[in-house]
Amino acid sequence: MDPVKQNRWPLLFIPLAALILILPLLYRGASCGHDFNFHLVSWLEVAWQWGHGTLHPRWAFTPAYGAGEPRFIFYPPFSWILGGLLTLLLPIKIVPAVYSFLVLTGCGFSMRHLARLYVEPQAALFAAVLYMANPYMLFVIYERTAYGEFLAAAFLPLLLHAILRERISPRAIAICIALLWYSNAPAAVMGTYAFVVIALVRAAMQYRSSRNEARVFALKSAAGLGLGFALAAFYLVPAIVERRWVQIEMAMVPGMRIADNFLFHHTPDADHDAVLRTASWIAIFFFLWIAAAAWWNWRDSTRQKQTVPLLALAALLFFLLTPLSAFAWHLLPQLAFLQFPWRWLAVLSMVAVLLTAIAMPARAKILLPATALLVCLLTLHAKTFFYAICYPEDTATATKEQFFSGKGFDPTDEYTPRTADNDSLKQSLPLFWLTNGPDDMRPPPRLTNEANPRVYTYLHQPYRWSLGAALDHPQYLVLKLRDYPAWQVRVNKTLVTSRPERDDGLLTIPLPQGDSFVDVRYSKTYDQYLGKYIALGAIVLLLWPFYSKGAMEKFLSEHADHKASDSNG
Repeated sequence: MDPVKQNRWPLLFIPLAALILILPLLYRGASCGHDFNFHLVSWLEVAWQWGHGTLHPRWAFTPAYGAGEPRFIFYPPFSWILGGLLTLLLPIKIVPAVYSFLVLTGCGFSMRHLARLYVEPQAALFAAVLYMANPYMLFVIYERTAYGEFLAAAFLPLLLHAILRERISPRAIAICIALLWYSNAPAAVMGTYAFVVIALVRAAMQYRSSRNEARVFALKSAAGLGLGFALAAFYLVPAIVERRWVQIEMAMVPGMRIADNFLFHHTPDADHDAVLRTASWIAIFFFLWIAAAAWWNWRDSTRQKQTVPLLALAALLFFLLTPLSAFAWHLLPQLAFLQFPWRWLAVLSMVAVLLTAIAMPARAKILLPATALLVCLLTLHAKTFFYAICYPEDTATATKEQFFSGKGFDPTDEYTPRTADNDSLKQSLPLFWLTNGPDDMRPPPRLTNEANPRVYTYLHQPYRWSLGAALDHPQYLVLKLRDYPAWQVRVNKTLVTSRPERDDGLLTIPLPQGDSFVDVRYSKTYDQYLGKYIALGAIVLLLWPFYSKGAMEKFLSEHADHKASDSNG
């Protein structure tokens, strides 16, 4: 085949495969999977805040029935940036389909890039489409609609490529680590641990032949990993520091814990068990798939060395899917926040696809037609087994109508401030009202300037409230806004540092007798500035000629040589 035409094939075939895979979303509408409403509300929220001049949202105003939550501090930004951009440009009913098409296309190209380490272009293209159409990918798109984890699937192959290539680059590793953290936190945890496992296996294999090469490899891997975390500090530092201000432990309630989600586990919740059963059968499918591909590859001695790191990773991940690994989930940092052990299927799918590509004949002409047929069959399977029908009130169009109605949406438990109880929060509250005591949970039936001339609003916009009050005795002003340390309150230009707490967590401000001017603004906390400066410093290092001209590799090699000479001496 002509090399030019050979290079054009992926440009046509991968987007075509992605289009076939999202056909059910085009002719049936969005699949209302587990996380559909959460992501759609985030996209609408981001697009709305961009329209009001906020380029980097921190607070989501429509959850908690309009009282808000610090959602964008804790959920990585790439998925809601892409979703928000599409929401601005396209009709809302096709946004999930277009989002899925773009991410699937990215998954195909990144997997092809990874497979090219081992196989010829035609086989790499087969691997790309196989990765796009594997059962777990369709499960994530259609049944779970976990759009953040889905987006991270486009970056996971790039991280594996960075650590599996013959000569690794700390800069490439750092960029891939940061891309994962900005896409999805559980996927970033998985990617980081998978990276470490493969790095350790490769270092051990190199140590047997050359200690010096093993040291260089280990130093480069560690440097890339550290720089990657620094690049992700813009998101990571605020998320780590501020989680003590929210009920983050609610992410691991019964049914969402590791112990409740090992393969084929049973709980009192039938719906939970149905999802777990589906994930478990997908895991069994991957186990048989990887075993068959490993056996076939192991018959050829030239392929054994290539597959050792992949097989070691697969063996460890299958162990983590079973109850025998319960102790490890609580020993290793942040691993418990994965919630579902079967999330590791995202990594196992890459291993299965790579082993299959390595085993396939490089020039087999049947590959492309077989791939096209496979995509069609798996799409039909997704339509039949994974597609979740939307109730009328849950469609994309209905969600957008509710967003602009002012009714708000349910709160997210793990992003609820620690001072708030979601069961105490009422719906259809006014924007603000006066009470004689902070514990008074009964707002007046109607509060307007005419009904209560003692309070008049000057300004109400995202991230700022300004109100004036003329009171004949001290009272409390309650805003339909969840209290959070980032909200800075001033009364008559004096900072209010002590604010009464209510069971529903709404911001309550004590006002003195007489005239008062209240100014409430969202202010960036120290951790947000710290994360930004660390990330900027990492970017400077990344672009510094010390990295770009290969001096980093030379320094690490010389450092390893120095250690080797010391040990020999």
